[in-house]
Amino acid sequence: MNVDRRQPPETVPPPGDVIRHPTRGGAGHSLVAALSLVFLLHAAPAWAGMKPAAIFGNDMVLQCDRPLPVWGWADPGDEIAITFAGQTRTARAAPDGAWRITLDRLSVSAEPRVMVIRSKIENRETKIEGILVGEVWLCSGQSNMGLSLRDCFDAPREIAAADFPRFRFFVVPGGGAPVPAPDIGGGKWRVCTPETAADFAGTAYFFGRALHRELKTPVGLIEFDRGSTGIEGWIPLAGCRESPAPALQAMYHEAARWDPRSDIGRQAHTEAFAAIDAWLPAAKAALSAGKPVPPEPLLPAPSRQIPGPTTIFNGILHPLVPFAIRGATWYHGEANPGEGAIYEQKLKAMITGWRAAWGQGDFPFYFVQLANEGNTVIRPMEEESFRYVPVREAQRRALELPHTGMAVAIDLGEDASGHPRNKQDVGERLARWALANTYNRKVPFSGPLYRSFSITGDTVVLRFDHVGSGLMVGDKNGLDPVHAVTNGVLGQFAIAGGDGTWHWADARIAGRTVEVRSDRVPVPVKVRYAYSMNPKGGKLYNREGLPASPFRTDDW
Repeated sequence: MNVDRRQPPETVPPPGDVIRHPTRGGAGHSLVAALSLVFLLHAAPAWAGMKPAAIFGNDMVLQCDRPLPVWGWADPGDEIAITFAGQTRTARAAPDGAWRITLDRLSVSAEPRVMVIRSKIENRETKIEGILVGEVWLCSGQSNMGLSLRDCFDAPREIAAADFPRFRFFVVPGGGAPVPAPDIGGGKWRVCTPETAADFAGTAYFFGRALHRELKTPVGLIEFDRGSTGIEGWIPLAGCRESPAPALQAMYHEAARWDPRSDIGRQAHTEAFAAIDAWLPAAKAALSAGKPVPPEPLLPAPSRQIPGPTTIFNGILHPLVPFAIRGATWYHGEANPGEGAIYEQKLKAMITGWRAAWGQGDFPFYFVQLANEGNTVIRPMEEESFRYVPVREAQRRALELPHTGMAVAIDLGEDASGHPRNKQDVGERLARWALANTYNRKVPFSGPLYRSFSITGDTVVLRFDHVGSGLMVGDKNGLDPVHAVTNGVLGQFAIAGGDGTWHWADARIAGRTVEVRSDRVPVPVKVRYAYSMNPKGGKLYNREGLPASPFRTDDW
């Protein structure tokens, strides 16, 4: 017998943060106890009868070559049996009704198969049909991740050609929650056909399609996007707690206050209870005297208008843990404009937090660097607000984490739109990272990434990783491939001396390096490239047609 019980990671506090039941009984606490009970329904709902978690449904794709946890709820003490792919495993539902069964690793299979889940107490079974085994990825972020295929370039042709029976999507419904939710509020797996594909997220679709075509295996994408949401809501509580950044520590203490099962939350609720106890007689007295009733003290809770730290993870991602996956893709950053070093810390905390929650090690995490948008600057550093510029730098620095990758999109944006329609190149550039680094395919996957510089006289020499077969000045127009610009001039390089004043520079390709100088800066100190919202002019690429990331050599 394989007895296994699901333990949601974020409901288990760190050492010293002991779970206790909310205050019960006692004079004056009946209202408080009722409010606390409603609050905790997010984490401990009552389940009537046996059911698997909502992510398990007809036409789903299971991850190959990994242990496969399957979980759900039933009557306490019920014996649950799962039969699938020649395996039968059993587990007994815990006192709270939770059960989990882990199936052995399976090889890739394009044969639709049936999973049978049986309940002994109820004497009934649930069948999940059409299951394939292949590659499963999370795809998430803001509205640029969610921009549908119908809104992408060349949509009619793309939709008509979207006939891939072994390529499936699951779109996660729901919203944020103050504490980790046990399940999502529905959703279903959909097979990719011309009738269903128009609503698929474009970036995710083109990423998954590229994997499906190259690997020739079933692909399942679990997609969830929430527009205009800051990255704070996507970070799990453990990610905040483990980050050394003071801002992340502040987020941890804020979010921990909402959960009355932890020491921090218990203290915050105890203080709120005392305030309510003091308010109630005062409110009654005011009412009796015909005076205005003072405002009621509130229990600790996130704002309903702005998703608070950890809330999106709690409501959307936590219910998916520990569904077996290969990795994750991420397209986000527009909702945190102007953030540099702190966005870097938040992104790193999110990635490490997701990985810790899934318990699959450092699974691949590939993200999109924000695209170009807005007006073009005439003089270097003249913008009133750099908005996405420091976010791009933070994204580049997040590559310090192992098994991460970044699809550069500085040549794919549209001047007047925050939702560029070319998601074909975005998705395929993400797929290149996965194919090369996760699946060991020999494909070019990155444009030049700044590595180091040196100064010789009045010239700064820049060196890069991922030069490929060489550097070139390139031009990208819509969906057309990048083409080399013969005798092209590199644009958007700026140079500064010790006075910190930036000037446009003359930049030229010299073998596998770029040399940068300016007559106005005889003693150069630092260089920046494409350090504006919408850099124009000849862009730096490698000869494989992949663009260089914007970068700076300074830390001013």
